[in-house]
Amino acid sequence: VLIEKAGEVIPAVVEVIMDKRTAQSTPFRMPDTCPACGGGVSQREGEVAVRCENLQCPAQAVRWILHFASRACLDIESLGDAVAEKLVEAGLAKSPFDLFNLQVPDLGALNLGTVEAPRLFGEKNATKVIEALQRARTLPLERWLHGLGIPDVGKTVAMQIAQAHTSISHIANSPILKDILEVGILQQQAQQINPRSRSNAPVDDAEFARRRDELNALHERILAIGARLEAVGQIEKREVKEGRDGIRQIKLLTVIKQDAAQRVVTFFATDRGCQVLGELEALLITGTSAAPVVMNRSLQGQSFVLTGTLGSMSRDAASDAIRARGGNVMAAVSGNTTYLVAGANTGARKTEKAQELGVAVIDEAAFLTLLGGNGKTEVVPVAFPAADPVPAPAAKGQLDLF
Repeated sequence: VLIEKAGEVIPAVVEVIMDKRTAQSTPFRMPDTCPACGGGVSQREGEVAVRCENLQCPAQAVRWILHFASRACLDIESLGDAVAEKLVEAGLAKSPFDLFNLQVPDLGALNLGTVEAPRLFGEKNATKVIEALQRARTLPLERWLHGLGIPDVGKTVAMQIAQAHTSISHIANSPILKDILEVGILQQQAQQINPRSRSNAPVDDAEFARRRDELNALHERILAIGARLEAVGQIEKREVKEGRDGIRQIKLLTVIKQDAAQRVVTFFATDRGCQVLGELEALLITGTSAAPVVMNRSLQGQSFVLTGTLGSMSRDAASDAIRARGGNVMAAVSGNTTYLVAGANTGARKTEKAQELGVAVIDEAAFLTLLGGNGKTEVVPVAFPAADPVPAPAAKGQLDLF
């Protein structure tokens, strides 16, 4: 194929060069069965990926164990790809929770090689894994939630959900998540029956009055649920505007988004989710919430991006401090970013993006003022040295890479 640079990073396919194809080339078709286990596959609406539906698929088990053991989740030292594959192959683990039943002798005797050329995992490595598993029992709730591998529940979402709950069981039966889903449904219904809707206008005054009354009743339900969510710190933004003809405009934005809430509620309603709960209970693991208690709401509704090195704290500690005050931490600068916190050795890309979007860039001193105050600080522009222009590589040089 011939490609070109599109934007800053992502390559775009310009054309397919047919005369470069070999006689052995065959057309690609998406598999209709899993290549690892032969089970059926499915494709979610709006996604390109095709996924295996077999919960007993060994390839899924390997990937789940690796995700569970990753540094961002339970941080199980010495448990890498080869070990996970051999554990599943040997029948020692079908899920991450089987790891907690392993003993040092059995794990140490695991053959990472072949029958002809054996290579044992070893007692020393096995001891590291078992000790890491014991430490994992006491890790905070967000790490356990992230480790479950629920689609679209990454580190940030897991943190948001964990802050509002006390255990995995609490999340699985969460009235907070149900309220978030219900308020989303009610807001959609309110939008549909609003008599001032241009796409669904009432046919006469009688229908207008009827729909107005129905809308007001919906608004009362929305505000009642919103009050419950606000009491547990789950309302990011609340707008109530009185309109003409007795029609109010109400908008509630929740901290935990509806897509994430739906993913979690759906997961724990499945056989796999129920099995996970049962296995955790059998192992006496609850996933205790260690998320910081919200000290105040001084940063409520504000979103931060961190870049560079902070002298007074780590990036993780800074993120926790922001969340503890009701703020949100983002990975990349966007139009929704309130502040870009620029530490030492800041890269140019994020600062340029912030300046392009009009996002305030503050230094560490201003950030610390924000943390210690009422969520407001005097924004002093941070000066960055102009970078020397880097000439773009010749087109031929880019094409030669592919």
